[in-house]
Amino acid sequence: MTAGELVVIVLSSSVLASVVTVVLGGIVNRALKKLDYADEYYKTVLNRRIETYEVIEGQISLLKTSALGVDGRPYHLIFAYGVETFHKFMAGMSEGMVRGLWLSDEVQNALVEINHELLDVSFRVDGDDSLIVLGQERYVRFAELRHKLEHAFIADMKVLHEVKQFLSSKHDSEHKFMPFSVAQKAGDTQQEAPADARTSRG
Repeated sequence: MTAGELVVIVLSSSVLASVVTVVLGGIVNRALKKLDYADEYYKTVLNRRIETYEVIEGQISLLKTSALGVDGRPYHLIFAYGVETFHKFMAGMSEGMVRGLWLSDEVQNALVEINHELLDVSFRVDGDDSLIVLGQERYVRFAELRHKLEHAFIADMKVLHEVKQFLSSKHDSEHKFMPFSVAQKAGDTQQEAPADARTSRG
């Protein structure tokens, strides 16, 4: 092998190595950019979920404090602040529900049930005093619904960071549909309150 042939071989090897380096570098860079894009996307989804759950957390807290009426019957304190404040509370609950894309099915379905009950109360209320009465009549029901929402909420907090799993679950998700009727009267029979519903934090 002549010196010239040796130089050609060395140069060819160098060029090939450079080409391989460039190609591999391009592949790696594209893969890294794809990973960065995915990470940013997951961060965006997670942030939107956190914002939505913060709204719901605030509404749950408003259903945790209770009071006793002059007749000794309990009601959640949100019923004591008047119709206008009650409607604002309803709006807050509705805001959480309309952000259902960022919620698990369990939390969204629990919100649907609470909003269904709140809407029924809003149709029946006739002044601030009647609102307290309705709150007393439905104390057990709202305590049960709040407990159900809290349970689903806490379960979600444990896996909120698992964005990919959440997105996969939304593919086959099923949401509860509750047709609304105002035919039922306000004096429905209530079951005995569970132990936690009889406390001042029911």
